[in-house]
Amino acid sequence: RLIEDARKHKVKAFFQVSTDEVYGQILEGAHHEGSPLCPRNPYAASKAAADAIVQSYAHTFGMFTCITRTENNYGPWQHSQKAMPRFIACALDDKPLPVYGDGLHVRQWLHVDDHCQAIIQLCVDGWQQRKVESGEVFHVAGKQELTNIELAHRLLSLLGKPKDQIEFIDDHDIRPGHDRRYALSCDKIADAIGWRPAVGLDDGLSRSVEWYRSHGRWLRSSRRWQRTQQVTDANQRNATGCDREPISNQLRQMLQMRGNAGKCGQMREVALLTVTTVADTMVVGQVILDRRETGRLIFDNLVTRPQRFTADAWRSSGSRKGKGRS
Repeated sequence: RLIEDARKHKVKAFFQVSTDEVYGQILEGAHHEGSPLCPRNPYAASKAAADAIVQSYAHTFGMFTCITRTENNYGPWQHSQKAMPRFIACALDDKPLPVYGDGLHVRQWLHVDDHCQAIIQLCVDGWQQRKVESGEVFHVAGKQELTNIELAHRLLSLLGKPKDQIEFIDDHDIRPGHDRRYALSCDKIADAIGWRPAVGLDDGLSRSVEWYRSHGRWLRSSRRWQRTQQVTDANQRNATGCDREPISNQLRQMLQMRGNAGKCGQMREVALLTVTTVADTMVVGQVILDRRETGRLIFDNLVTRPQRFTADAWRSSGSRKGKGRS
């Protein structure tokens, strides 16, 4: 629906943020952009299908599209259900960190600031300066791998907690088909626009721990919100996918900084899209619309006049009397 609306409203460029899961697991080495897609769970299959639709629009309608595939992101403002904030919250409360399976599943980790910078560079240096052709796929990743148990141990160490403050959780029913390892090569994006991750894993983990420690009130309220949702663990997994949500807030800030500095140029004509089932996040110009954060969204015009409605604004708009649109 979003890419079709973007086509109708003549959006100049469409960026889709996808996932490493579309390739399936890889026990050695790393996937490159030409690797065959082999999704092994329904979430990954839905992302692979979305990527195919985006590429079909580039071919059929001549739209400029660009797909990025990323690994586990981390950083500030991440949903408390995700591994890193959940581990930190449990550690701060002196509760055991829940580690799925045997803890030896391997993931790459990328700080959200690096991810946002990559998207901005692809837009400004890649699209506007014509260094990137329509329909291309780029990996936005680093080479910073950790097993889940290593991540838990590092966070416990940073928080001054004992390393045995861990509880192993049987993941057979919680995460059926749990792939053992994902890995991406990001040589292509480095060659095309010179992007490389700038935040090292040690520095990024330390910064994240300090951020969540100093935002304990937000973290606690986020966890309370999560507990009120009437969703099963399986549905939560299928809905939210991997650890990519902090990109919303960080990308908003970075785009605003660029806009304030007068460097956005044609950025206001670009739709940046992350397609996750619950957190469908669309950047239209310098505004991020996040269905999960805002509840209801009204679009008078998808591209030029996005509106964000709070509950009070929704009531005052007359929608309860049947005068508004949903």
